[in-house]
Amino acid sequence: MSRWEIRLPYEGLPTSSLVCRTDAPLFDRPVTLFEEVRENHGRKRVVSLGKGQWVRTAKTDSLLELPIKVRPQTGRWVLEIENGDNAPIALRDFAVYHPAVHLLFKTGDTASLDFYYGNRKAVPPSYDLALVAAQLMRANRAVATLGNEEALETAGTGPRPIGGKPGVVFWAVLIVVVLGLLVLISRLLPGAPEP
Repeated sequence: MSRWEIRLPYEGLPTSSLVCRTDAPLFDRPVTLFEEVRENHGRKRVVSLGKGQWVRTAKTDSLLELPIKVRPQTGRWVLEIENGDNAPIALRDFAVYHPAVHLLFKTGDTASLDFYYGNRKAVPPSYDLALVAAQLMRANRAVATLGNEEALETAGTGPRPIGGKPGVVFWAVLIVVVLGLLVLISRLLPGAPEP
């Protein structure tokens, strides 16, 4: 088995395929692309990004184009090629492709337009764009360019609980209320009868 480690400039890049070439003339090899994702408790989990069978004959190209089926989470991938009893093949010209995304929208004022991204929990919008699609496609277009990326301090964190740990304040207040109710009930109960 041959393994190649592929390092990307960023983690979690949306990608559509991995491409590479070889000069080896004839072969038929299973190919697997995966990444190791560290879970919350520290263990690593292997996530398959794509699999395929790379066949090279006299009539086929030397190109491997491996579709990536899931969005990667890390910036380190491993490409495995099962050689069997054959000699390993040398690879060259690695490239990773990403889907081209276009934003088409209508706005009145572009002076203070902000673009936010990265919240994996955000739900995609659900608009009736089919009703205005023809109008949007006919409108005059202006090319927008992105400025420098600015990292927000609270990006993706959501509301922070009071007291640092989730639920600590809630349980403290609940204990005080229960103790107060027990004291109140004990005072309302009649005392023990005297003999």
